[in-house]
Amino acid sequence: MKKSMFTGMSLLVIGMTFVGCLKNDIEYDENFAYKQKSAMYEQAFINKFGSIAEDHDWGFGQTTGSSAATRAAIAGSDDKEYDCGFYVPDDIVPDKNGKIANLCEAEFNKTTGTTTPEFVFDNYWLLHLNAAQGDHSKMSQLQAFDSNAKNGTGDWIDVTNFKKGKNESIKYFKANTKTKGATLMVNMGGKGDPNHGNKLFRWLEITTQKDGSKDTTFHYDYKFLQCNVAHGNKKLNEMVLGFYGGNHWWLIVVKAANPTNPINYVVEEGRIMCEDLGTKENSDFDFNDIVFDAKRYYNGTIYIRILAAGGKLPISVAGKKVDIGEMTNTGVNVNENLQEIIIEPKSDGQPVYSSIKDIPVVVTPGGDAKPYELNTTNGKAPQKICCPINTHWAEEYVGIDKAYTKFANWVKTNDSQKWIEVEVEELTDLDLNTKPNNAE
Repeated sequence: MKKSMFTGMSLLVIGMTFVGCLKNDIEYDENFAYKQKSAMYEQAFINKFGSIAEDHDWGFGQTTGSSAATRAAIAGSDDKEYDCGFYVPDDIVPDKNGKIANLCEAEFNKTTGTTTPEFVFDNYWLLHLNAAQGDHSKMSQLQAFDSNAKNGTGDWIDVTNFKKGKNESIKYFKANTKTKGATLMVNMGGKGDPNHGNKLFRWLEITTQKDGSKDTTFHYDYKFLQCNVAHGNKKLNEMVLGFYGGNHWWLIVVKAANPTNPINYVVEEGRIMCEDLGTKENSDFDFNDIVFDAKRYYNGTIYIRILAAGGKLPISVAGKKVDIGEMTNTGVNVNENLQEIIIEPKSDGQPVYSSIKDIPVVVTPGGDAKPYELNTTNGKAPQKICCPINTHWAEEYVGIDKAYTKFANWVKTNDSQKWIEVEVEELTDLDLNTKPNNAE
């Protein structure tokens, strides 16, 4: 009897200890509620839309200033003004005999050192310096490293028209001056390739084999030199990027690009639509629990405009509580009294958030649960998606895949943002006084 009671008491104590330990473990992990909600949300999203494309960036890779596509810009015609948003450099093309370029090449040949440019390689001009001499046919393509591409992991992109040691384009920017062979690189991030000695540029040597296959060799060796040379009335005093190949230097003038209006120049923008993780199995994914436009400016200022709040839980954006009205549907205060948030740059001129993706959206679930921040990870179910400015959001109670019939395919393919091209207009932008008849 005593032995039986002792065993029973022991089990009771062990059970209480186990429960206590479990409770302590949960309390110790202050993000337990968020992790639980995220896991349930992830599974519900996959059950509804199927598998997610690997490395899906959910639109944040296509925002202005973040595209992996070439940032190079060349005027399409010489008979109309081309407003690129930056001051256009003076024409630096030397005389047709290439004497200035040849003198600059001589400077490179006799100098072993390299000069470090004082500007950051974020926005800059590349201007081809034609040389009268030299065979550069092996220099198949010039590439620049874009550290903003692929959500900050970086990628190499072609510099438009810079091929075979020359700029093959005869077009030029027409502003106050004619600048031939100029290419503008915008929002390149300022950092080099960490996998190749933080190099900013490289040239490709592409050779065709007898069987028709092509081999590519990457050349990363280059140097910068401040060239101060003159020939007759032609002068050059510029920072020059030089690659050596084909027995001669490929010379390119590099100049920092200064925006004509740094306050109004938008570096990155997008419309961000969020789910507050309240979505459960078989419910809608309307992505209208909070909708806001975000713009990051060249001078570091970030502007946020709250457009709609369809969630029932309190939400804050960039530390500011959303207060545009009753948070029961997306029609609240649309087109009037929209909440605006302006975030001034830090003392060093850098933005508080390096990307609009990093703007914190925090949900307060209530009770003992800790507030949690919504996140979007590549290849995982998105808690935030980024769309072009002026994209309509879905009505309350309407799944985004019903408002945009290509959304489900976008989940599987990450096919840019073509999903927004097919919109069921009657299912977007809820009327203030009308509840949708097709509410789920």
